[in-house]
Amino acid sequence: EVQEALSVAASFGATCDECLLRVLDRSPEMIMSTLVALDVAVTEGLMVKSGTVYRFSHDQIQHAAYLLIPESECKAFHLRLGRLLLKLSSAEETETLLFLMV
Repeated sequence: EVQEALSVAASFGATCDECLLRVLDRSPEMIMSTLVALDVAVTEGLMVKSGTVYRFSHDQIQHAAYLLIPESECKAFHLRLGRLLLKLSSAEETETLLFLMV
């Protein structure tokens, strides 16, 4: 779902690299590809893609997408993403993404 993909991207800040999303897309928990969903967001003008980097077209869109995560679930959401990244990434990817995992 596009809203969930936007929330995932928003949790990493104003920009999100495709390599990070590819790792998350390996999870059987993901119903729809995050990359496909964000491409829909690009088509809708909510995000802009430059090379391998997705960025929100406006900071308020990123803020609104982040607010889609209920406050009571925010910490668990971040923890889930970090654990998925750790579990699904290769040793090389772990080294690259380590800062985002913690």
